[in-house]
Amino acid sequence: MSNFKRFTDICAGFAAFSAAMYVFCRYMGYDFKEIESMKEKIKFFLEPELGYSFFIPLILLFLFSCIFSLIFTRLPYLTVAVSVLPLAYTLIMFADNRIKEYPMLYIVLGLIHVFGCLIECIRMDKADRGCRAAIGIDLVALMTVVFVLYIYRTVGKLDGIEPEKMNLIQGKLFEIKDGLDLSTFKSTAIMIAIPPILRIIWRDLYYLDAAISLIPLIVTLRRFGAQRFPVFGEALMAFIFVYTVGRIMIMIFCKPKQRKEQIQAEATENN
Repeated sequence: MSNFKRFTDICAGFAAFSAAMYVFCRYMGYDFKEIESMKEKIKFFLEPELGYSFFIPLILLFLFSCIFSLIFTRLPYLTVAVSVLPLAYTLIMFADNRIKEYPMLYIVLGLIHVFGCLIECIRMDKADRGCRAAIGIDLVALMTVVFVLYIYRTVGKLDGIEPEKMNLIQGKLFEIKDGLDLSTFKSTAIMIAIPPILRIIWRDLYYLDAAISLIPLIVTLRRFGAQRFPVFGEALMAFIFVYTVGRIMIMIFCKPKQRKEQIQAEATENN
């Protein structure tokens, strides 16, 4: 693992620590009035109405991504996909104005962590002409599809959840569930799922992967600018932005995996 990768993992850990300290300081300074039991204080403090409970998933996602990245150093493509989750959730909180202090801190640290994982894949690929970075970006596309499926699944379960017990995502969907149109999400998921399938077919044509990746980015940017996404457009943009930039970085810095015949030919020429 490179020193830069360690630094980006520390950024994720620092984001989790900063969010945890923010919640802790707000808890210590909160006026609970007649509540004396610590258990009751924590339960009251984490009620969705106060908004502090929404920081718990943020803390856990950054912490999980940091630990996951440190453990699975030999599977860096998995860390690329996992690292996008805290960034996407941060943007959901930011769009809903849930991060009152230093929101850009979490966004910037999230971006650094994501691209730190991707750059580590590229560094390893340059050493042995592997395809870790390409697989990692394929998994980002898969995470985008999973995110859309999660939204569909959550919408279908809203009627069985009490409004006061809903998390941030459930609450946002509940607010606009009447007349909610998710067709744009569906078409976007299909559009982002096709390029990785094509990449499996033609393997290491990185320039073609990069060119095709511009299509979902441009379409999604147009839809986002036209406010076609009823909710969570920022999170969806995060997935697709990482996907497209990742494809472009792979095209620029990675070389296709050498075939056995190519290696033998190069060895013959050198001799």
